[in-house]
Amino acid sequence: MGFGCLGVICALILAGVLLFFGAKLAANYAVKGMTDDQPAFYEPSSLSDDEIARLLNDCEKFLTRAELGIPTEPFELETPELNTLLEHSPRFTSVKEMIRFTIESDILSGIASIPTALLKDVHPVLEKIDALGGRYLIADIRVTAKISGGKLGLYLKEMTVKGKDLPDYMKPTLIDQNVLREDIFGSEFASVFKHIRSFTVQESKVILIGSGGTIDELMNSREN
Repeated sequence: MGFGCLGVICALILAGVLLFFGAKLAANYAVKGMTDDQPAFYEPSSLSDDEIARLLNDCEKFLTRAELGIPTEPFELETPELNTLLEHSPRFTSVKEMIRFTIESDILSGIASIPTALLKDVHPVLEKIDALGGRYLIADIRVTAKISGGKLGLYLKEMTVKGKDLPDYMKPTLIDQNVLREDIFGSEFASVFKHIRSFTVQESKVILIGSGGTIDELMNSREN
């Protein structure tokens, strides 16, 4: 009788161990199916060297005036210009390999290439999945911009991976969350937008207004 009970206990323990490792292997397999071992390939900028140099200079001037609270013209970027800044500006080094955008009408979408190491904080279940090491989650995304408390936030509205929606357990920690958080893209990237008062997507452009407002606003205030 004693040996029979002991055998049952051992069998249950063995079944539990097999179930654990089976579930882990299944999770690893699922994560590998969702991710890639290389980041997304982004087409190099189509702008000439002179155009790139001029764009970088204009960007620095705008951000410097925004940081100082000096009125300036709105800074407008179409898709090629926005992605050129992401590729070439030293202010965006931390995200250079992680994101490229497409601006169409009033929609800001793009392709994100997220190192899976950053996803370990998304859900506790993912912390122990071996397959997360050194891989990339390549996703089609759509974001909206919102200024809150004087800070710019880019909020993830849609995200699909290989044409499929995210698993339900990942959505609450990604969808409708601000992707400019320092724990996602780092303080360097977030600080670029620290002095941006307005971030608007319209007419297939991103339009930025600095903390000092626009020159037109300054002139109107003087007239009044």
